[in-house]
Amino acid sequence: MERGPEWLFLRIEVPETPAGAGDRSPLAERLWGMIREHRAHRVVLELDRVCSIDDSLIGAIADVGTRVRDDGGLIRVCGLSEPNLSRLQSVVCESQLHHFDSRSAAVVGGDRAIP
Repeated sequence: MERGPEWLFLRIEVPETPAGAGDRSPLAERLWGMIREHRAHRVVLELDRVCSIDDSLIGAIADVGTRVRDDGGLIRVCGLSEPNLSRLQSVVCESQLHHFDSRSAAVVGGDRAIP
């Protein structure tokens, strides 16, 4: 976690070991807790260290995204590989969660989102 002037950056790392890999709801709760603790309304989830995205991680990302938007905030993701991005987009509507190639591109936003 890193705090910027107007953004909260949360880097997600998925451990290689399968212990606890099936349940990501605690991940969503931890992320949401950090967002609330820092009173952040602009959040970037950095996923460049995620080797393989699974349904439970996608669910946690979608859950946090919904909470941030429902609270009037903005959420963006960055750093996914092409296969992981395709998997995320097959489940989460692109209009709800914009992906960028880097943290700086996510902050700038606009039309630089990767479709």
